[in-house]
Amino acid sequence: MLPHAMLTPVVFVVFGKLPLYLYMNIELVSRKNHVIIISDSVGQREFLPSPSDYNIIFEPMSQYESVAIKFSGTYKHLCKDRSPQRRLHEMRCIQRWLILCEYMRRHASQIYSTFFSDGDSYLFVNAHEAFKERTRCDAVINVESQGSRTHWVASGEASIWTYKSISEFSNFVFHMYESSHFQSLRLKYLDKSCVVDMSFLWLWWIAHKDQPDWDSGLPFKQPPHLYRENMFRHKQRFIQAFQFTKALTLPEVNKSLVICNGMQVVNRHVFDHMHGWAQGKGFSLGLKKMETGIPYIIASSLANGGSPEILSHNLAIDLESKALFFNNLHYQGDAKLKISSNICSHLLRAQNIQNTHVQEFCLNGSSSRLKFDTEISID
Repeated sequence: MLPHAMLTPVVFVVFGKLPLYLYMNIELVSRKNHVIIISDSVGQREFLPSPSDYNIIFEPMSQYESVAIKFSGTYKHLCKDRSPQRRLHEMRCIQRWLILCEYMRRHASQIYSTFFSDGDSYLFVNAHEAFKERTRCDAVINVESQGSRTHWVASGEASIWTYKSISEFSNFVFHMYESSHFQSLRLKYLDKSCVVDMSFLWLWWIAHKDQPDWDSGLPFKQPPHLYRENMFRHKQRFIQAFQFTKALTLPEVNKSLVICNGMQVVNRHVFDHMHGWAQGKGFSLGLKKMETGIPYIIASSLANGGSPEILSHNLAIDLESKALFFNNLHYQGDAKLKISSNICSHLLRAQNIQNTHVQEFCLNGSSSRLKFDTEISID
């Protein structure tokens, strides 16, 4: 049994050895959240000392993998890269959702909702407070703009689930491999080289929607080439992807479930999918600092999918001078490589996140009860 009922704990599902950046993440996120790590490298439940009053719990994956093992006999590898390593990686990316589902089923009396996180997605807020901002939602995933009609990307690296929603999504994945739906997956494979877990999230989201639900047609981080004259084409690509996918034969879903897009702004807060990208030697994410420890940019409520926070042009112009807060950052590209070896030197840069919890961890790293061997450098 868990020590007590948990309000929206943060869950990581990890195959193999835990990378250093995940340990760093656990240390940071556990200052405001209960953390559960389901790992195949843990023999029995372990409680790790926490830097706060929240719990850090390691759970053995063997207790929650029966459905995932069943799926290994169903999975068909639809990637142009046919290597055994790629096949195992893509199958595991899907299996982790099934493991989360089984975990939530087993602990349904104690856990109503979970925040499911990739190891490189750092959460700066209390997950339950973020969930309360979206109480009408049975699930929150990140649905981004689509580059083509078979782009099919919806992300779960920072997602919120109830048991009802994760159970339906798990069943949806199995149904997609049935003969009546499998040809849809082959369309993606033939046109865009690989079917991944994000493809299933997109298909599931589409199955729940009757219309594109897209108004702004712009991402938060606008590419330099995205000028006003081609905003229309950017929006049209999303609509075309929606209409193409909607025409496919998809498994039935429970339309009473409310599936929300984390990239929609709620009370000037949003989940991130792009701002943690960094390429090259530099590592400046262009974020502002704030005493609350929540990173933000100055921007209007443009959405990267879903509807914007406000449709009034004048009010949207006013919001362009106000802070847009990120509940999390997903460190990708070169950013992931750098935080894995020395996260503190980057998180403490003046132009980056001045998070009081980050400062406490990095500047007092030697006192961390997780005993990370972290080099502190502010270069």
